[in-house]
Amino acid sequence: MTFGALCSLHPTSALAVTSAEKKAEVQSVKAELDSMAEEVSAAGDRYNQAMDAYNAATAKVDEAQATIDAMTTKLDSLQGRLDTRAIAMYRSGSTSYLDVLLGAASFDDFATVWDTLNTLNEEDADLVASTKVAKSTLESAHQELVAQQDEARLQLANAESYMNEVQTRQSQYDNLYNSLSAEYQELLAQEEAAAAAASAAAARAYAPSVTQAAPASNGDAGGDDGDSGESSSYSSGAASSLPANGSVVDYAASRIGCPYVWGASGPDAFDCSGLVAWCYAQIGISLPHYTESMYSCASARFSPSEAQPGDVLYKSGHVGISTGGINAIEAMGSRWGVVESCRGSWTAALRF
Repeated sequence: MTFGALCSLHPTSALAVTSAEKKAEVQSVKAELDSMAEEVSAAGDRYNQAMDAYNAATAKVDEAQATIDAMTTKLDSLQGRLDTRAIAMYRSGSTSYLDVLLGAASFDDFATVWDTLNTLNEEDADLVASTKVAKSTLESAHQELVAQQDEARLQLANAESYMNEVQTRQSQYDNLYNSLSAEYQELLAQEEAAAAAASAAAARAYAPSVTQAAPASNGDAGGDDGDSGESSSYSSGAASSLPANGSVVDYAASRIGCPYVWGASGPDAFDCSGLVAWCYAQIGISLPHYTESMYSCASARFSPSEAQPGDVLYKSGHVGISTGGINAIEAMGSRWGVVESCRGSWTAALRF
């Protein structure tokens, strides 16, 4: 039976479908919905990336403007000093070697006046050089300002594009789910409840090592990412101390049940990286609201199976907080919100 036929089912015709067929159809729809949810999450993550880049460009705009203001003030001062010096030289005339020699009563007087003259000349040269440097810095700051303003506009446009993509994907997801008959929605709910129960059971049964060695220095920490079927390598770096008293996990656990909203960073709604960033912020650690930036700034990266409570579990486009090994608290998607899970698709664990 095609999905189109599934969507058009009504209670009387649905009775003609066998239990096995229904289950297969519901699993197919669930897979499609899950794929859409991943696309929404990925687009949301790209939105976060664009907003991070926009904020960085805006900060650089402010830095460039501050430099411009400082250099403008400095140039005004230098130019005033140059003008004063030029006027003084014009009125008194330049002093030559002969002027100094004829005006000296003794060799000592001559030497003293000559040294003073040289000092004045050096100050004039320094004044001119400082003015040139200030003007060059000002020109560079103006160029940086224009470049960062252009970058900020570009990244804001990117963010708006990704926002539209998220909304489109979310609408497709909602339309697909709402097109299901009430019977199939109930069957889908049962499928998801069974999957959640299986994940919870796996989490209870999973016993990760808590005395593992530090990640290997050759970048191959061993282990794999569970059910992905792909091996992964991890960069070297000794793991730093975990947050005191596992407070990151405590904060994450306190958010279980909160809704998933793309771009949200708490305290009552989150997307995946928003949840992680919020939990770490509660213990005074600032993390970027973008998964790839989190990966880049981690102090250590290693196998997910070796994660300790408070570490961040990572796969491209998604993050969660480990409660030990691959057990996680994560903002999973719009129909799940913040949940506990145990799944093997993580590709790395991150420590900060």
